[in-house]
Amino acid sequence: KAPGNNQKNLASCHNSMGTILKQQGKKDEAMEHYSIGLAITLETEGETALAADFLLNVGNVLKKQNKLDEAMEKSVSALSIFEKAKMDTRAATCLHNIGDVLLRQGKLDEALEHARKSLEIRRSKLSIEHAECADSHIVIGNILKRSGKFAEALDEYENALRIRKSVFGEMTLKVAEVYHNKAVCFVELQKWREAVTFYEATIHIRTVLGADEASLVKLKASLADAEEQLKAERSSAAASERK
Repeated sequence: KAPGNNQKNLASCHNSMGTILKQQGKKDEAMEHYSIGLAITLETEGETALAADFLLNVGNVLKKQNKLDEAMEKSVSALSIFEKAKMDTRAATCLHNIGDVLLRQGKLDEALEHARKSLEIRRSKLSIEHAECADSHIVIGNILKRSGKFAEALDEYENALRIRKSVFGEMTLKVAEVYHNKAVCFVELQKWREAVTFYEATIHIRTVLGADEASLVKLKASLADAEEQLKAERSSAAASERK
């Protein structure tokens, strides 16, 4: 209602509202505000960094909605703008998101290429211990895990764990996420003691932070399976020693 050109401020308001709604899990409403803000920005300013931020946010919501082709399109468009503007760390975020979308599409070689390029930029422009580098290690680990390279994935998860503990502390969902990923890899490697340890760690953190019981059911079932396998392994080893 204010006189004059307030379109940039209006777009920023839509961006903030979209981000809050996304964090509340209201993806459709978030998309509405991001889309309005993007339209305003493209009309009044063109393909600026602000427009690229909107494209990135829209892409993230589309990814959560499993609209992967559309998410890829928005992320690639944002990457092009950030690269032209030589905004390297923002370009790294786009590469990270593209790698994650490619992973979900099962294009593992391309996913790994984009994720590693993102990590390279983040390490050179931020620091090797930056929280965003931990995010890159997580995606690279997920790609390697999906590829069946569980030992290599564990190395990436360990890097992520070191950084996240340093930045956020122990009792955070970000650390619990890494513990869970490590537990899954140890199951695949049939290292049951380690799997039990990391399932227990992630369940402990999530319980302390107030996770509802329904969200813990699957984790507890996985822990029980790993405990059974560990028990059988120990029984077999004891029987062998008796012989």
